[in-house]
Amino acid sequence: MTLRLHEYVEKESFNHPYTFVAAQTGLDEKTVRDIFNARAEFLGRWHRFETPRILGIDELYLNKRYRCILTNIEERTLLDLLATRRQDVVTNYLMKLKDRQKVEIVSMDMWNPYRAAVKAVLPQARIVVDKFHVVRMANDALERVRKGLRKELKPSQSRTLKGDRKILLKRAHEVSDRERLIMETWTGAFPQLLAAYTTKHKKKAPTAKVSPFYKKTIGYGLPDFAEELNYGVDLSTI
Repeated sequence: MTLRLHEYVEKESFNHPYTFVAAQTGLDEKTVRDIFNARAEFLGRWHRFETPRILGIDELYLNKRYRCILTNIEERTLLDLLATRRQDVVTNYLMKLKDRQKVEIVSMDMWNPYRAAVKAVLPQARIVVDKFHVVRMANDALERVRKGLRKELKPSQSRTLKGDRKILLKRAHEVSDRERLIMETWTGAFPQLLAAYTTKHKKKAPTAKVSPFYKKTIGYGLPDFAEELNYGVDLSTI
């Protein structure tokens, strides 16, 4: 095997299944696996693990099941990929973290077992929800309000509101003058749509407190935003 091919297999085996790399190179799958293992072992000897100040906890759907993935957000590096996302498995992993008291912030999605594990093992850490998940939830809630209104409208109005869906999902500074007029027409006619849109784009509400894991619904299903941090929405007061 040439050095060039060996280096290619090393690189590709970190990004693709062994079978794929074997088919691409004409090598045996075991050979690809051996090259990967040798490289991984070499990198492992040089890798210095440090408990992150800002820990990221999320999940990855792999091989028909969810697996917990942990990252160092500041360094943008992967810490580990767990076999499952069960609370006991995540708790056990966090318990084994070296100097776990150094973790100041934990950014996660809204999977309740993650939050329970962090509160149990890392009580000093501030728990925040990744902005992506909050925005998605707010968009979903706004969509529920819009769809609910369509049932009350005449067929022609309902079709128009459906067509204006993308405008309502835009941020205020992203809309054109024409789109702003359309938006103001709908929100002016339907206060519940205005309330949903306003809540979706609320940046800060220092006195707001998120009800137990958002309670999923406040009025029309919109989260009552807590103080927003650079890494997400603070849930430490829950």
